[in-house]
Amino acid sequence: MIKTLNFVVALILMFSSSVSAELDILFVNPSIPNEPFWQSVEEITQSAALQFDTKLKVIYGMGNRIVQLESVKSYLAKNKKPQYAIVLNYPGGSHALMSLLDEHKIKFVTLEQTIFDEEREKIGLAGQHYKHWIGEIYFDNHQAGKQLAKALALLKNAKLPNKETQVVAINGHYGSESQARFNGMREYFENNQGIVYQAVHAGWSEQIAYKQTKALLARFPEVNVIWAASDLMALGASEAAVDSGKIPNKDIFIGGFDWLTRAVKAVEKQSLSASIGGHKVMGAWALISIILHNSGQDLFAKQDKKKLTFNLDVLTKQNVAHYQAHKTKINWEDYNFKALKEKVALSHSIADLSPLNPNEHN
Repeated sequence: MIKTLNFVVALILMFSSSVSAELDILFVNPSIPNEPFWQSVEEITQSAALQFDTKLKVIYGMGNRIVQLESVKSYLAKNKKPQYAIVLNYPGGSHALMSLLDEHKIKFVTLEQTIFDEEREKIGLAGQHYKHWIGEIYFDNHQAGKQLAKALALLKNAKLPNKETQVVAINGHYGSESQARFNGMREYFENNQGIVYQAVHAGWSEQIAYKQTKALLARFPEVNVIWAASDLMALGASEAAVDSGKIPNKDIFIGGFDWLTRAVKAVEKQSLSASIGGHKVMGAWALISIILHNSGQDLFAKQDKKKLTFNLDVLTKQNVAHYQAHKTKINWEDYNFKALKEKVALSHSIADLSPLNPNEHN
């Protein structure tokens, strides 16, 4: 065992300065420029690339599978071909995007698990139909939806133990990611004596979530839990709840996804009850896995079905002090991604790592 670990460390030291400097990686941000969550993912990934002297070029998918495909085509037509790409598949667009990368012989890693059912069967597993697809990095949206629901239920039961748990849900767009989160939430409440009155789709918009929440609370005045599929929508819901005469964390409990800076501050101030997150580091994990792959250490080959999975954490008033750094704009350039890379290499996984605080690996 000691010999194996020493060999892995030697590989890291051997290739960290020479091979990574030669890497040219394309990161296809699936959203629009400056969208809060994906901007965080981009900034963290760029900071990791700088530490490894790796060239990372970013283009945008603009939240649309057709636009994303055309953006990749345009980039490849005008620029030097990258050796690797980091992408997120949109439902209905996975085959076209991955076929394009395969045709150009670009190795790629996919983020999140966004493709299901018949389309998932058609694309298969990493490396099965697209030989340059080296692996997937994702968290379980269904489980995360359930985690957030449980956290909100526990907080509500602690303050309102004699009241029935009455829920409304603010979902994102009509898609597999939103649906998986919603299904996890619904499953939890169905099995734990909660009533989900209605779910609406706010398209990840804070403003739309505000308007919808006002209408929902007028229709269901006894609601005491609002589950949202993003922090932006949860923040909109919280404002609407206050404007409707509710008091967050006293007679209504509201939570979302993403650990946005505003949400972390809101949890501390108790205008939000919870936020589940940690996934904004997934781009950096993808970059580290690519650097190791290029050096001859294929993390994905060691995993079942070439998938690296990780868990999210729920942030509440009880543990928000541990995540104080997320209250402000973090300078991720100070984060020691090289130390994280060594931990990932030695563990052959990311599942047990929580590289979420910038000072943990300094």
